[in-house]
Amino acid sequence: MTPADWQSLIETFLSGEVDAESFRDDFLEGWQAARDDRVKIPRAVEKLHELVEGFTDDDDGETTVAELREGAETALEKLKAITD
Repeated sequence: MTPADWQSLIETFLSGEVDAESFRDDFLEGWQAARDDRVKIPRAVEKLHELVEGFTDDDDGETTVAELREGAETALEKLKAITD
């Protein structure tokens, strides 16, 4: 995935087009594909990955939806800086 692809994925979550659980699943799928293809993953996405991995759709996760959204907003700002 390119930085623009990551940006688009994050924007769909922040705009409410997908819920947190769908975002997590899509993000982890993109993460694995990028790793398998040995594509460089932007640092902002690496940091967001830590939050995404801690998110579960029950209350037992280490990451809440609010924390996930905050992390996604931060990652999006950083990605926009390198894609604009």
